[in-house]
Amino acid sequence: MNLKNQFLIAMPDLEESLFDQAVVLIVDHNDKGAMGLIINLPGTTTRKGLFEKLKLPTETINRPDEPIILGGPVATERGFVLHDGQQEWENTLTVSDDLKLTTSTDILDSIARGEGPENWLFTLGYSGWEAGQLEDEIRQNAWLTSPSDHRMIFEQPLDKRWQLALKQLGVQPEQITAFHGHA
Repeated sequence: MNLKNQFLIAMPDLEESLFDQAVVLIVDHNDKGAMGLIINLPGTTTRKGLFEKLKLPTETINRPDEPIILGGPVATERGFVLHDGQQEWENTLTVSDDLKLTTSTDILDSIARGEGPENWLFTLGYSGWEAGQLEDEIRQNAWLTSPSDHRMIFEQPLDKRWQLALKQLGVQPEQITAFHGHA
């Protein structure tokens, strides 16, 4: 099972952790493990604040008051730009035909010049799993999986993404319980 370009939707067992009601986009998954970005956990800095801190122009930033996202507990000092479009920068990973992940700062320079992608999400840190770890967590009912929805990543309010991801599967949030078993 390859989970690249899939959503992980946190189950109640992950309450009281960074992943409480998290939606994670898996950007890479192979026999060595998996890497994902939480797409609904706002940080305290805005897009404009980030660009000001990096001494980049802010005039061309779309949605300047949108918060940057806490992508996960690993490498929280590193930035990741999830974006649409076909353009690639120095360090760009293709997630799907219309979704890419760039880790080099040249994309931020392009955004500052008004030449960047139309839709983008900046995260600090990522979520990572060693080989077999994510599959074990799914078997233990820590996560539901669903196809990703790029409109959810770029258009939906952060505080609604968990509920919307569940509804995409036909599940209402009030139907989920922390109790589970296997038949």
